[in-house]
Amino acid sequence: MRLHRYSLGRDNYYHSRHWKNGLLLDDVFNGRAFIEEIAGDVYITVRAAYPSGFLGHLCAEVQSLVKSFWQGIDPRLHLPCPTENCKGLLERDEIMESKAEGIPKIRCAVCRKFHDIDGLMVSTAAKPEWQKAVTQLNRGQQEILKAVNTNYDALRGYL
Repeated sequence: MRLHRYSLGRDNYYHSRHWKNGLLLDDVFNGRAFIEEIAGDVYITVRAAYPSGFLGHLCAEVQSLVKSFWQGIDPRLHLPCPTENCKGLLERDEIMESKAEGIPKIRCAVCRKFHDIDGLMVSTAAKPEWQKAVTQLNRGQQEILKAVNTNYDALRGYL
């Protein structure tokens, strides 16, 4: 795969974390990524101080791979709806087309709320409070340890 340069096992195969429908990647200072296929969809999650660069690179790489290996499949990028507890996905191309037409907002089909396009496309999220960030980091470390101990079966429920 073209992403081998980000493999945790690039220097030692035994450190790699790849399985049937997912993998963990690392780009040192640019963060870590979790890529998983669920029901035919590919989900990419990046954890970093500034995740947009690594996320953008991985999304472009996955799109390129899909286009070159699976003729007839049209890969599309989606952003999660920012409304809390909403499972809606907003298509990036549709967001950009609306912006080009001068429409400043886009509506989520699930929660039916309108969202400011400029706010959706901002590359950096607001920084969390220090204590909340430490608590979330500790919780994430515990989940990763649990996943390692259960052969990554426990990780799926936390996407």
